[in-house]
Amino acid sequence: MCKTDLLRRILLTSLLTFGLAWHSFAQTIPGQNQPVMKLEVLIDGKPFTLYDGDTLQYDSKSIVIRTSPYMTFDFEGLMFDFPKHFTSQFERGVGYKTWTLDGNDFVIMYFVFDMPIEASVFVKEMVDKFGKKNCTLSDRRTRLGNIDLAGKRINITLVGVKLTYDLFELKTNDGKTHYIAFQDTKGDDGSESQEGLETLDVLNKTIKLKE
Repeated sequence: MCKTDLLRRILLTSLLTFGLAWHSFAQTIPGQNQPVMKLEVLIDGKPFTLYDGDTLQYDSKSIVIRTSPYMTFDFEGLMFDFPKHFTSQFERGVGYKTWTLDGNDFVIMYFVFDMPIEASVFVKEMVDKFGKKNCTLSDRRTRLGNIDLAGKRINITLVGVKLTYDLFELKTNDGKTHYIAFQDTKGDDGSESQEGLETLDVLNKTIKLKE
């Protein structure tokens, strides 16, 4: 499989993710109709079954059991925390792996290729898929944790819906090509989503590139 065909196959995943974000207007309220996590705590060998937020009285002490609002992503040399309500999807094939973490308005994507893939080729394929008339490009620089990121932003407008797609290459020493991408559904005035701001704040505090 040539690089272009491989990249086009990967981008299908991104476009499906875009579709999920675009249909976010019909989402249910988070937390409703979802199973409740049950926890088991062992104290001095004695098991206690509790639910998130329960208070346990033990040996005249009050112990509150809570699950963290975050989960940890730790794959292919990259580690960070993200909100636990995000759904996750993993795909792998010959020469690539992709992870998609999908929130209500904000999506994180992580791509690992076994071969060199230039960012310009990646961006061109994305623009072609979304439609050139629906996209504008700009340079994008930011810093998360101690990682300086430089890449491209694709500004997308489809049927009045505004999104941005930021793509950054992560510099590693494993001989592979790593990209992280952030997709955000904007407000009517073009402002960042609250979920995007909060998620990037968590990433800024926790993201690490491991040797």
